[in-house]
Amino acid sequence: MQVSASFSGVGRVIRASYTLAHGISPGVALLDMVPQAGFQPEPGTLVLECGGTRLEFPDCLPVRLGSIDTQGGTAWRLVLLDRRWRWWYGRAAGRYNLRYEDGGLIEAVHSGPPEDAAWNTLASPRTLAALLLDELGEQAYDVSALPDEPRPRQEWDGLAPAAALAELCDALGTRIVLSTTGQVVLHRLGQGAALPDVPELIARHALGGPLAGPCHLAIVCERTRWQADLELEAVGVEMDGTLRPIDALSYRPAGGWGTADLPHFFELSDPRARELARASVFRCYRVKLPVELRDAADQPLLIGSLSQLALQPVQLEVVADGVLDRPRPAQVFGVWFPGGDAAAYENPPGNTAAQLAPLVVPPDEYSLRAVYSRGFELDARLALVRFAEPVYKLVPAASGSGAQPAAAELRLRTTVCARAGNRSWLRHERLRMHPAAPPQAPVRYVERPELALTIRLQYNPATYQLSGSQSNRTALEQEADHYLDALALAWQAGPLETASYAGLLPIEPDGAIVQVNWTVGPDGAITHVARHQEPLDADATHAERRLWERLRHIVPLQAADAQQPARDLAMAW
Repeated sequence: MQVSASFSGVGRVIRASYTLAHGISPGVALLDMVPQAGFQPEPGTLVLECGGTRLEFPDCLPVRLGSIDTQGGTAWRLVLLDRRWRWWYGRAAGRYNLRYEDGGLIEAVHSGPPEDAAWNTLASPRTLAALLLDELGEQAYDVSALPDEPRPRQEWDGLAPAAALAELCDALGTRIVLSTTGQVVLHRLGQGAALPDVPELIARHALGGPLAGPCHLAIVCERTRWQADLELEAVGVEMDGTLRPIDALSYRPAGGWGTADLPHFFELSDPRARELARASVFRCYRVKLPVELRDAADQPLLIGSLSQLALQPVQLEVVADGVLDRPRPAQVFGVWFPGGDAAAYENPPGNTAAQLAPLVVPPDEYSLRAVYSRGFELDARLALVRFAEPVYKLVPAASGSGAQPAAAELRLRTTVCARAGNRSWLRHERLRMHPAAPPQAPVRYVERPELALTIRLQYNPATYQLSGSQSNRTALEQEADHYLDALALAWQAGPLETASYAGLLPIEPDGAIVQVNWTVGPDGAITHVARHQEPLDADATHAERRLWERLRHIVPLQAADAQQPARDLAMAW
């Protein structure tokens, strides 16, 4: 039986071995060759032949050349990488599946007049994979193994397309496979053909089951976001620079702030106190504690410290602005005096409303009047709202005639994140228990930052007490389940098997067959196949290659050395 191996530019190959495995890292071929003068290695086609079987692997890149000692004397060993060496290059750019503050997907972004065109941000995993493979120059690929859902957020800003593709496939339980014909096919992890039972079978070994340690799985979402109406209290700057409720300030007038001559405060004799009052009294309002929230199960969650809150400048609600729908900015509203001499002498005084109530959407008459529309500054660190002018309400004067100022009844409608005590920020977790693992088994946490639990708090309009909440929990957990389904595929892997066959068998890797090695030499040809895991003599497992691939993209590629990625890979192996 005729057995041979050849490579472009090589006069005589003594022995050749090539390993084809999952992933974006190139497969490695080793060629032992007779030394030849003037040899100039260039990319070419590796050909393996045995009997009537011929396997061709075009565009292999020589990356290392050295000498080895054999029984017949000194030989050269040439290291080749299969055509995936080209995948280290290219740039992917695009933004897909962007989301609003409330977790909803942004369907389109308008370019604005005069065209009024829009580019769609929505893309299924199959569409994303196709875009990346197109960028890699691949044709006739198959991405059907990817699910049509969910919608993973992708922001590619010059990222290597292969790296982005690998991350996408990792998250959704698929493997990137280069077939013996050169086609790129995505396969569902663990699903594929059985090892062939043919006369060429030499040996076959099977273990009892997968070696993955039992653990539970959890998808960890981004910080939970609440839309709340936060009660505000009037505060001022004390002489030592701290913030205190205005009635607790050391320079409070004897008759209270209702007797103050706004905005001058001339009755304060101390110049320093007068300066602080002008800058802060009725101009600074702080979130009042405690703050009551509701968790995902609509149970009370009490926040007792401002350090447990992170205020955002926007609400969960989305409004259209003609170009891109945007979150509504934070709003301050309530009972306050909008100004005007005539209103000051009304009975009751002309505040925005007689009683505080929640805003409604679309706005009613109260909601239109109650919102403070003159602008303010939100200091998230201090949970403080600063106004450019004194903001107060008018109440009947203590003298019984006219009206006097008092702290306004204000609420801040915005989005907040919270933490329990001094622990990390509260995030929703979707847990899946391993059916064969004990309850106390460890949990593997996987972060999906594009997913966030959002909760809108609802209030009784008469008492302003919390009356309930609305959340996106159902839709959120449905999306998280797609990622859990992909991660759980590792639990369903079948027996770990290896087999050896005489000759060259064109066995294709798939979701179950993870590695195929072909070797030809003076002793003939042999095919080694591994199913569900790499054999012990493998240079690196798929997990190890993925770790190296991720680390590799931390350091930018040096454009001056076009072959450096291939050399790096060869060294790592």
